[in-house]
Amino acid sequence: MQIAEPASTLTSPRRSRARYDVTRVVDEPGDWFVSAELLVPTSVPGGDHVTVLCCTPGGGCTGEYFDLGEADAGFSFAQYAQAAGFACVLIDNLGTGRSTPGADPWISPQNIARAGAEAFALATHDLAAALPATTTIATVGVGHSMGAMLTLMGQAMRGQHSAIASLGFTPSGLPNVLSPEELRVATSGPVPLEALTSIARRIFSGAAHPGGDQRAPEPFPFNLPDTDPAGLAAVGAAATNILPLSGVLSLLPGNISEYIRQITVPVFLGGGDHEPWHRADELVPAFESSADITFYTLADAAHNHNVAATRELLWRRLLDWAAVVATAHPWPTGS
Repeated sequence: MQIAEPASTLTSPRRSRARYDVTRVVDEPGDWFVSAELLVPTSVPGGDHVTVLCCTPGGGCTGEYFDLGEADAGFSFAQYAQAAGFACVLIDNLGTGRSTPGADPWISPQNIARAGAEAFALATHDLAAALPATTTIATVGVGHSMGAMLTLMGQAMRGQHSAIASLGFTPSGLPNVLSPEELRVATSGPVPLEALTSIARRIFSGAAHPGGDQRAPEPFPFNLPDTDPAGLAAVGAAATNILPLSGVLSLLPGNISEYIRQITVPVFLGGGDHEPWHRADELVPAFESSADITFYTLADAAHNHNVAATRELLWRRLLDWAAVVATAHPWPTGS
């Protein structure tokens, strides 16, 4: 394990930032680092079990999507979870935010998923070192939108989490954003990297270039009209550059079906009632290898669940679920 910027002592408010060397899992030249924010529960008596929520943001957001706004603003899932006794690791995806300055935003989704999984493993060891020696740890992967896709890919590659929470993501993609020819290519089998790149360059025209258009396509509502302006401002503050290849892959029909078929752990499928793809009859069957699937719909919510007026309903439901499924596979500290 290597930490480019060693984490500071985990004292009140029990959080620190670190950058982890993930070069060994990235099959691209150069040195690669993932930036992470670590939050530890305020009090962990010896002998307790701690669940670590490994949070991956979606396209155009840093890990701050899970820690929005000021401490008392009420938009931070991570602080809500921390107060409930959970630890959290929030990452900036490779090529975004504080992760590897100057990284190529056209890096493959596979490399981004592997890098995230490696960073979570290293961060979990750091968290374990900050807890009483008798504490047991289990990790739950939590991903939003494109970040859910990357979380599922990482789990299929590495199998490190006891459970996966997939929020606002569908393996059916969003085919309405594709041209007829792109749809034909996407539904003809695995999409070659060249074809994926071509589609990405059209959809995210200029998004990977300095001064280019950083906006992702909006075929669905990200927020409802009456969303709290403070929440919208907080999401804006968490913005970062787009990852074109990962973003487009998440839009393709059957995008990561071959990875999802390998998911055997419990899965939480969460989404807003204004997300048109959040349908149990389409989502649940895709996870054919998992024998424990929870489907949850958040009322009065669009894509950005963490600023919906009803957000705490999702947070409570997700944490209750995580507390149950994560205790089955404890990870002893020092492992």
